[in-house]
Amino acid sequence: GKKQFEGINNKRGYTIMSNVTEKILNTIKEKKIAPKPRWHFIIRQALIWLTTFLSMVVGSLTFSVIIFRMVNNDWEVLKFINRSPAVHVFNTLPYIWIVLLILFVGLAYYNTRHTKGAYKYSAYWFLIGSVVISMLVGSIFYALGIGPRVHMAVQHFPVMQQLMLDREAAWLEPENGLLAGEISQMLSGVGVFMLTDFEANEWVIVPAKDYMAPPHFIFTVGEQVRIIGKIDSDEEMQFIANRIFPYHMGPGQFKPEMRGNLKHNGSSNFRPFSR
Repeated sequence: GKKQFEGINNKRGYTIMSNVTEKILNTIKEKKIAPKPRWHFIIRQALIWLTTFLSMVVGSLTFSVIIFRMVNNDWEVLKFINRSPAVHVFNTLPYIWIVLLILFVGLAYYNTRHTKGAYKYSAYWFLIGSVVISMLVGSIFYALGIGPRVHMAVQHFPVMQQLMLDREAAWLEPENGLLAGEISQMLSGVGVFMLTDFEANEWVIVPAKDYMAPPHFIFTVGEQVRIIGKIDSDEEMQFIANRIFPYHMGPGQFKPEMRGNLKHNGSSNFRPFSR
C-alpha cells in the first residue's frame, strides 16, 4: 500500500545518500584533504578588514584632495575672464582623483561584502555606507588641512605634474590679463611689489586706480598669488593689478607665513593695494 511505497522510497533515498557520502569520504581520503585550521579563517578575516580600512582611508584622503581642488578651481575669477561655468568645470574637474575615489570606494565595498556575516545585509547599504564614510572622513581630513598636503606630496608624479602645470599655464597669460607667481620683494610705494612668475620672469606689480583689496587677504613675501589686470604699456615687465587672490585657498596652506602679516617698510600690518 501507500506506507509500503513510502518505505521503499525512503530506503532508496537513504541508499543514494550513503553512496554520495561514501564517494565524498573516499575523495577526501585519496586527495588527503584536511580541514583548514581556525586561525586560517581568523587571519583571512583580519586581512579583509585591514584592506577595507586602508581602502576607506585612501578613499577619504582622495575625497579631501577633490574638495581642495574644487575650492581652488578659480571660481572667483570667472566673472573677470571670458569662460562659461560649464566649460570651466569640464576643463578643470580633477578626473584622476575622481577615478581614484571610485576605485578605492569600490574596493572597500568589495571587501566588506566578503566579511563574516555580510550576506545578511543588502549590498546597497554596503555601497552607500562606503561612499558616506569616505565623504565624511574626507571632509574632516580637508578641514584639518590634510587634503592640500596630499595634493602637494604627489605632485612629483608625472601625471600630477601635468595637472599642476596646466593650472600654472592658464595663469601665465599676461597679455590676456592673467598672471601668477610668488611675491619676492616689497618695493617702495603702497602695494607695489616684485613678483616672480612660474617661468621665473620678474614683474613689478602696481595697483590700478580702481583696485579694491579683497577682504581678509593679507599677503606676505614668499606667498603665491593670482593677479587679474593688464600689462603696463609704458613700462617694461610691469603689470597693473585690478584684482589679486592667494594662489591656494582653504585650510592647511603650504606656507605658514601665508596667513601672517605683510612686512612693508618696517610695518608689520600692511594690506596690498588698500586705499
